[in-house]
Amino acid sequence: MIRTRNFLVAALCGVALGALPLDLPDGFSGDGSAWAKGNGGGNGGGGGGGNGGGNGGGNGGGNGGGKGGGNAGGGKSAGKSSSSTASKSKSAKTSTTKTASTAKTNKGAAKSAAKQQVAAVAKEKNIHAQLGALNSLNRNINAYLNAKSPRFAAVQSFVVASAQYEIALDKVEAANTAAAAEQEKLDALNAELGTLSAMTEEAVAGLTAEEQAERTSRMSALEAEIGEQAAAVETASQAATEAQAAAETAAVGTDDASLQAALEAMSNKTVNEAVVSWSKEVLGVGTAVGKIDEMKSVLEAQAVDPQETAAVDTEETPETDTDLDTGELEEAPEPAL
Repeated sequence: MIRTRNFLVAALCGVALGALPLDLPDGFSGDGSAWAKGNGGGNGGGGGGGNGGGNGGGNGGGNGGGKGGGNAGGGKSAGKSSSSTASKSKSAKTSTTKTASTAKTNKGAAKSAAKQQVAAVAKEKNIHAQLGALNSLNRNINAYLNAKSPRFAAVQSFVVASAQYEIALDKVEAANTAAAAEQEKLDALNAELGTLSAMTEEAVAGLTAEEQAERTSRMSALEAEIGEQAAAVETASQAATEAQAAAETAAVGTDDASLQAALEAMSNKTVNEAVVSWSKEVLGVGTAVGKIDEMKSVLEAQAVDPQETAAVDTEETPETDTDLDTGELEEAPEPAL
């Protein structure tokens, strides 16, 4: 009985002690492992909180969970903030790099364009500086007709020869066209005669007497016409051949070597390719239109009416060597570079 009573008292004391709130100091080094795990959970972050709750009881779990949760949350927040900052920093760096690259490219393009413009201006000034007396090439056609300067004579000869050569080429074209037309007529006559001659006896028998007579008469006439047309073709072909030969003769003195020699005689110095190209544009060499074309018009007019050229000859006073040396020349057009 006494033992039972003592057991109940001991049990009640145990319950009372368990219900009391114990606020132990941090430095308490008691003999229970639960306290060590509880503190470890609080200070150790998320992992410590978990272990403290499991082994340390209510107090261990409370302290461990509260402290561990707070620290763990702070760590996550800090990590996110760091990631965001790093991302923004990387983005800003990339943007800056792209902007710098674009600016560098634009600057390079602008610099290249500026260099090209400077080079073009320098080249233009250079060609004008090289022309000298050759600026006189830009004078009107009357100067080419009337100039008496020995230095200009070679250029005059080149322009006249080139104009005559172009006229000769026109004659070749006209002669070839005429010869082709005569040959076409001959071909037509031969075709007609061939058709009439190819009629069978049955086909001829089917014709009326009048039609047969007309056929016979036409065949005879065709033979005569074919003879005459063949002669016309021969004449036209000969004319074309002669025109071609005349053009080949007229071509002498119109090549690039002749032009360069004439330019050097006029400028009294060696001329480079740029000067020759400029001169071709002014004179109208090749497909260009210039003084040669004007001279061609004058020569063609002269062939029709010599008075036309006589009238032109009185329009300008002949120039002298002094005209080429004094620099009193017309402004030259922009060279085609």
